[in-house]
Amino acid sequence: MLQKAIRIVGLTWIIAAGAVTVAAAAPITLRDGAARVVIDPASQDGLKEWRLGAQHAVKQWWWYRVGDTGPEASIDTLELEATITSDTDGDGQIDTLVVRWRHAGDLFGLEASWKLTGSFSAGMLESTLAHQIQLTSLLSTPQDITLFQYVDMDLGGGSEDTFALIDCGDAGIGDCQIGTLILQADAGDLGPTGDTGTTHETSVVSRAFNVNDFSEFPAGFAPFPDLLDDLNDASPTDLDGGDLEPSPGEGNHTWAASWTWSYPGDHKTFSLAQSQKLGSQGLVLEAPFLGELVPYLDDLVGGGLLFGVGDGRAAAARIGLMRRSLEMADRDPNATRKRTCRFLEKADLRSDGLPKPPDLVEGPALQQFNGDLRFATQAACFDGKPGDPLEPPPGQ
Repeated sequence: MLQKAIRIVGLTWIIAAGAVTVAAAAPITLRDGAARVVIDPASQDGLKEWRLGAQHAVKQWWWYRVGDTGPEASIDTLELEATITSDTDGDGQIDTLVVRWRHAGDLFGLEASWKLTGSFSAGMLESTLAHQIQLTSLLSTPQDITLFQYVDMDLGGGSEDTFALIDCGDAGIGDCQIGTLILQADAGDLGPTGDTGTTHETSVVSRAFNVNDFSEFPAGFAPFPDLLDDLNDASPTDLDGGDLEPSPGEGNHTWAASWTWSYPGDHKTFSLAQSQKLGSQGLVLEAPFLGELVPYLDDLVGGGLLFGVGDGRAAAARIGLMRRSLEMADRDPNATRKRTCRFLEKADLRSDGLPKPPDLVEGPALQQFNGDLRFATQAACFDGKPGDPLEPPPGQ
C-alpha cells in the first residue's frame, strides 16, 4: 500500500487508507532493502547517514548564493514549506522524500527530492540514491543564483579514502556540462576498476529548462574540512580558485561542486539530477557450520541485513529468541544430541518466510539466512549421526 506523509510547519500528516495522523518532525529516515538514509532538512546536518552494512555518509548538503558577492548560506536557512515522504514500492518502508523551501525575500523557491533503493545479493551490498534539485526564480527581473553541493563520504565507516576522481571526459575539470562521474573507493584495488572494498559513484546530469545554460560547473576534491569551512565563512566561495583536486591520493577528502544559473526573469526553473551508487563487497558471507551460527547471525544483524520482526523492544526480543536457539545449537558442534537438531529445526521454522509459525526475523538477507541455516542443518543432521532428527526440516 502506498503511503505518503506531508510535513508542514513541523507536523506530519500521514495519509494511508483514508487515515490521517500526526507524527514526529525531522530528521527523516528512508529505508529500502539493505539501505538506510537519514536526512535533516531543518539543519545543516542535511543528509547525515547513508548506511549500507556500515555508515558511509557523514554529510551531503547544499548551499546557495544570490549574485557573486557576499557569503553563501545552507539551504536549511530558507523557510521550510513542506516535506513529503512516501513508500513508492509498497514494501511498508518510507523510501522517498521531497522537501520544499522558499527564500524569505521571495527571490526563489527550492525543491529537493531523494529516492532510495537498496539490495543484498550473493554477498554484494548495493544502494542507489536518486536525487533531484529544482530551483525556481520568483522575480520578473534577471538574477544569478549559484548552488553549491558539499559531499563528505567516509566509505566503510573510515575517513581515509584510497582513491577518488572526477571524470569530465575530454572537457577537463571545471568545464563539465553533462554526465559527470565522481568516484571514491576505499580498500581493495586502487582505481575505478577495483573489484573489492567499497565504492561510491555519483553521476551528475544537469538540465536547464527555459533558462540560459549554467555559466560554469567547477568540481573537485579537497582535504576535510577545507571546503566546509569555505562555504560557512563570511566570504564568497570560488571553486575555480585552484584549491580543488580532480584526483587526490589517499586521505580524508571531501568534494564540492557549484552550478551558476543566469535567470532572465519570469519565474523560470532549472533542474539538476543525480544518481549516486554505493557498492560494497566488505561483507562476503559463507554458509556457516555448527559452532559458527551465532557470529553469522550477529554479522547479518550488525550489517543491517537482518532484524527482528516488529519495532523497538519487540524486534530486539525476537532477535534474542533466534540468537538463543542458534546458541544452543552451537554448543554441540558435532550434533551428537537430537535436541541440537531440534533447535535448528525450530530456528528454520521461524525464518522460512511462511506465515505459520510467524517468523522472528526479516530483512534483505532473510532468504540467504534461511538457506544457509538449512545448509548447516543438513550438514550436521542428515549424515547418519545419532543426532539426526526424526523428520527432516520443512523443505528438505
